[in-house]
Amino acid sequence: MSDVAACAGLEAMLEAATCDTLETMCFFGVMGPLEQMPAGEGRISARLTFHGDANGAFHATLDLSAASAITANFLGEDAEDVSRLRIEAVVCELSNMICGYVLSNYKPHGHFELSSPEITGEEDSQPDQAVRRVFELESGSILLAMDLRPS
Repeated sequence: MSDVAACAGLEAMLEAATCDTLETMCFFGVMGPLEQMPAGEGRISARLTFHGDANGAFHATLDLSAASAITANFLGEDAEDVSRLRIEAVVCELSNMICGYVLSNYKPHGHFELSSPEITGEEDSQPDQAVRRVFELESGSILLAMDLRPS
């Protein structure tokens, strides 16, 4: 069993972080888990790394429809009015919020330094050892992957 798999509750922490962050910060519903992201739609991905009381990386990949709707809700704008640049900024911030939520639940009094999230290619940039979760959203879907290794 890998160190990542040994991290008890990481899948549950990813689910709670995703639901709470999207519902609270973006007013956006999570419908339930999926086995994989549905094919056919363009996507956007962001990545960040962290070190401290645990080291690793976090990746988020969203369907463009989900990313656009989440951005509109987060910014209080119409989905048709959000630019690609704003979508990228919100996807990066969403990644930061979900990763931070997981880390603060993993080790409530721990110390972590997170890199600035950046937009990457498709989800193929995720590490092989990562714990992955996919969720159907009220519009589109999201895939999250986290490689968390205790220090």
